[in-house]
Amino acid sequence: MADILRSSLKQMDIPFTDAMIGQLERHLEEIRLFNPSYKLVSDPYNTWITRHVLDSLSGYHVIRDEARQDFSVADLGSGAGFPGVPLAIMMPDIRFTLVERMGRRAGFLKNVLATTGLYNRTSLISSDVRQVNEKFDMVVMRAFHPLYDIAAISSALLTPNGSILAYKATDAYLNDELDELERRLPGKFKAQIIEVAVPGLKGQRKLCLLKFR
Repeated sequence: MADILRSSLKQMDIPFTDAMIGQLERHLEEIRLFNPSYKLVSDPYNTWITRHVLDSLSGYHVIRDEARQDFSVADLGSGAGFPGVPLAIMMPDIRFTLVERMGRRAGFLKNVLATTGLYNRTSLISSDVRQVNEKFDMVVMRAFHPLYDIAAISSALLTPNGSILAYKATDAYLNDELDELERRLPGKFKAQIIEVAVPGLKGQRKLCLLKFR
């Protein structure tokens, strides 16, 4: 597993240390232990590195490009910890917050933060997104919600210059989603579509960066 992580991260031009590799492995091990009871991920174990860890890290360079001093990122609906935990591991200088409303999954994430050593620099909010009162420089979401829903959910959580990074599988429906976003929130966001390559992952992977105009 460690060798696959190292070679893949090199392909993605993401710097890493042996300690970071160990943290990524411990995260996956925690999922493996709790998955039978908690149903955190449905994919086979041998696909987790590609479909979850590396896919989560496909947003690394976008976040790096946007980051400034005291940059904060919230992962909404963190679930098993994707993309927030791998991103927090690989970017120790950025403040991450995991938001998860389901009690059992929030408990799992609390354990992951302790096991991976992230507990002293990564926060966990166990509540519905609409009850979060904090503001963040960026919100990330790795889910199948349409862009309008993501923007509507995230807007109240963003700082004035904040942005949203939505992970999208393909552009099959992306233009329709962008049209809906502009129709329902006219002139509010500027969208940038970024195509990324995830080692070992077949098919397209797109990131949609939404910024306030």
